[in-house]
Amino acid sequence: HHLREVYLRYESIESDVWCKIIAMQRHQRLAKAYIRSPTVTVDASEDGFTENTIGLGGFGRRGARGDKEVKHIMQRVSQGVTLRTDPDGNIYCRRLTDADVIVKRHSPADGFYAEEESSDAVAFDEEVKIFSMASYKRLVAETLTEATYLSRCRFLQLRCFVGLAFVTESSDWLTTPCWICLINIAALDYLHSCIQQLRARRHGNADAR
Repeated sequence: HHLREVYLRYESIESDVWCKIIAMQRHQRLAKAYIRSPTVTVDASEDGFTENTIGLGGFGRRGARGDKEVKHIMQRVSQGVTLRTDPDGNIYCRRLTDADVIVKRHSPADGFYAEEESSDAVAFDEEVKIFSMASYKRLVAETLTEATYLSRCRFLQLRCFVGLAFVTESSDWLTTPCWICLINIAALDYLHSCIQQLRARRHGNADAR
């Protein structure tokens, strides 16, 4: 669903957009935004989406009413986290809140991708890389061929997703009480370019026969 929305407006996404962030409560999407600022703070304020801040408290009225666990977590999110990108398309996270922040993604921190999802806690006030573009490019190089790019495209698209769960997590993203989903647009751009090249090469080889 989220991925389909990105591709529906893919051609109109501005070149300085590096990420799409979706604010979630369990399976319910509260809000979404395309991020241009290289650094953005996600906290419990009621600011909603501004240029440099995503205030999760501003979306509370849209969330699940009467969900005591979500309300308790929102009280603990406080200063939240700061997210940052660099010119290479890496994404970094710094935890500013005293509450736990857990990274949920399809690859472990050492860059070796796996079919299973993995989770890592973010240490307080320590910037960690939560998406490695170099690792993603290696995965694309190892996975995509003229014969496989159609069947493996979805696998690689999902590796552009990173989830950040606040306070507590669940094995199923859609039962996690309070979390955000990040889609790395820079990584999708790279994948799209690689697929276009393979498609052109495949068609060229077919025409030459």
